[in-house]
Amino acid sequence: MEIVLGTDVPNGGRDPEPHPAYAAPVRAVAYLRVSTDDQVREGYSLDAQRACIRAYCAAKGYELIREFQDDGFSGRTMKRPAFLEMMQAIRDGLPDGRRIRAVVVAKFDRLNRNLYDFLATQQEMQRHGVNFASVGETIDTQGPFGRFFVQVIAAFAELESGIIGERVCHGMREKARQGGFNGMSPPFGYDIATEGSSSTSGRPSSSAGSVDGNAGESPSRGLLGS
Repeated sequence: MEIVLGTDVPNGGRDPEPHPAYAAPVRAVAYLRVSTDDQVREGYSLDAQRACIRAYCAAKGYELIREFQDDGFSGRTMKRPAFLEMMQAIRDGLPDGRRIRAVVVAKFDRLNRNLYDFLATQQEMQRHGVNFASVGETIDTQGPFGRFFVQVIAAFAELESGIIGERVCHGMREKARQGGFNGMSPPFGYDIATEGSSSTSGRPSSSAGSVDGNAGESPSRGLLGS
């Protein structure tokens, strides 16, 4: 069989044109978050997160089109202004009409610390064809292994968060048992006992008897009567 190359060959014998889906770089957004506790930890600063995300996008050929930043918000809740704005943009697109195709974070726990919130976020992203990438854990949800690995790592993040919360509660209980103050507001009608006072449980304040005009009475008499 004779093979003839010439003008009749599709595309004139040149290399095929790239597929439209891969012609343009992936449009990615960065999500950065730091909580109050994270602000004192080295490596968790917003600038450090931004630097590693930009380096990752440059290496992957992603077009970083927007950065969403939550400063001073916990990852245990999804009620974060920038996070909610980003999820809205994932669903509806950016104000200029561009669609998000990837979300990049420095570490996966920057996105969510609660497993159920994390999985809900991932499902929403997948529903709109948005990939998730974490620089620190080298995670990419384009493949099934990446998606499975994300769920495993997210479970460990929730475990860590729960352990920290449990330790904090234990420390607060122990401090209260020793007569310390955990920073909560005192019960109505009581003041905080000052350091060195004989009482650690507080004392009736002048407002305790102000309900019925009998200043100086105990809170129970002032509120419930004799």
